[in-house]
Amino acid sequence: MKTTYLVNDRQPDGNVALVETTAERWREIVKENKLLPKEERRYFIVDIINEPGVFDSMIIEVPYEEYLAWDAERNRTTRNRSFKKQFQHFSADVGRADTILSQCAYEETTMSEMSICELCSALANWHPWGLDFLKLYLKGQKGTSTAVVAQKYGVSQRQARSYRAQFEKFIKSLYL
Repeated sequence: MKTTYLVNDRQPDGNVALVETTAERWREIVKENKLLPKEERRYFIVDIINEPGVFDSMIIEVPYEEYLAWDAERNRTTRNRSFKKQFQHFSADVGRADTILSQCAYEETTMSEMSICELCSALANWHPWGLDFLKLYLKGQKGTSTAVVAQKYGVSQRQARSYRAQFEKFIKSLYL
């Protein structure tokens, strides 16, 4: 890992430019910074470069306004990351769908008006691929359902997505 320090430095012609400096010089600047009032301090941001096999960081001196924007984004990212740790995320395609559904008892509420057998016969009478979508959804394979139906019925992925949308609309119409 390589760390590069870029600080504003006054050039001989009077202009201020970002120049690379050493870690020791940067530490001196930070030490001096602690003694300065807020309006005279120098502000730095950290930029991480994470490429395959390379992990570098750059510490760059920036204006106060840019530092505030960077700090707000960093705080938001940190806060979201800590909140995300509080929740457990599941994918419905990994085979955990049965566990999630059993915990919530969705079957009882959605199947109260119509039994699964009545639903199967209604789908079979509606379109043959409707029953295939139902079986795939019940197995927790919603994400792969269009590919399976497209292959089985010899249609394009786009047409299978249209079938899936029709299937979802048909199911909703039965329960609304």
